[in-house]
Amino acid sequence: MFPTYFFMWPGRSLYFGPLQHLEPRLHAAPVLLVGLYRPFRIRINQGECISCRCGIVPAGMLHELDLEGNVLAKLFIERDSPDYEAFRQRFPYALNAFQAFDDADIVELFVKIYEESPAKEAIHKLIETLIPPYTENLPLLHPRLISVMDLLRQEPEQNHSQLQIANLANLSTSRLLHLFKAETGCHTGATASGKGWESPSTP
Repeated sequence: MFPTYFFMWPGRSLYFGPLQHLEPRLHAAPVLLVGLYRPFRIRINQGECISCRCGIVPAGMLHELDLEGNVLAKLFIERDSPDYEAFRQRFPYALNAFQAFDDADIVELFVKIYEESPAKEAIHKLIETLIPPYTENLPLLHPRLISVMDLLRQEPEQNHSQLQIANLANLSTSRLLHLFKAETGCHTGATASGKGWESPSTP
């Protein structure tokens, strides 16, 4: 039987536990959901059920979870917490929409916390590595895309290959395209002043 843990700090709390089906609920704080060993299923506002490994549920959003015994991590960040702006900067999300995503590093971090069960202060420090302090004037963009955007702005006339850009972001090309479109609404990497990257030729 998987154990259940619950930790609280000023402005944030963290739950781990095996869950079955949870009836529709909403929270006063945004929550990061992470399926530790396999994806979980979630239904938003009584709509279609989707499967994902990680997701952000905004505060006040009705949702229903189905985990079939999977272990879920739930990180809550209070809206009046100093962490809130840093959380929004680390995980840019619409305030009225659920955001599903995959991030192996985040899964690995929460599996480490759950399986090694370090002291509460050590867990707090590990979460600090996940949510760096808020930086004034830093765009709300996924950290892996910041170096990509910097390169595209520095070399606007250069048409980079998808593989080069993916290697820079330490992502697969498919994950790069998915993440870039989710973050910017564009799938070519083109900016207002530049070309972006080349689409691979098709046979």
